[in-house]
Amino acid sequence: MSDPAGNNVVRAVLEGIKIGSPGSNNMMPSFAGAYSDEEIASVSNYVIGHFGGKQGTVTAAEVRAARVL
Repeated sequence: MSDPAGNNVVRAVLEGIKIGSPGSNNMMPSFAGAYSDEEIASVSNYVIGHFGGKQGTVTAAEVRAARVL
């Protein structure tokens, strides 16, 4: 987690992720429809801080912009 801007975290929360390996499929669903831009920014900043040891700088405006990509 060397990206305090959180671009990858935001994309993962918005789009979900699927990681497959032989005999196992793991996934996290998309949360784009369940949470507001402010909520996704907050959880992204929490993840950056908790797992990356840095203060996240994700804003609701950045999440809003990421939704349209």
